[in-house]
Amino acid sequence: MQDFKDLVRAAIDDELHAVAEYASMARMVESEVLRAILLSIANDEACHARTFMVILELDP
Repeated sequence: MQDFKDLVRAAIDDELHAVAEYASMARMVESEVLRAILLSIANDEACHARTFMVILELDP
């Protein structure tokens, strides 16, 4: 069974993977609008990863 910290680490990995995927998708499209949307989503995921990193640090 996974403990809380294991789950948070997994969430960080998932968020960082999503950042890479959305950034990759952004490089594939020609539309500046679609690129901006995908990069915005990637940024949101990066913020989630940073939040989980803080959570990991704050949990004793």
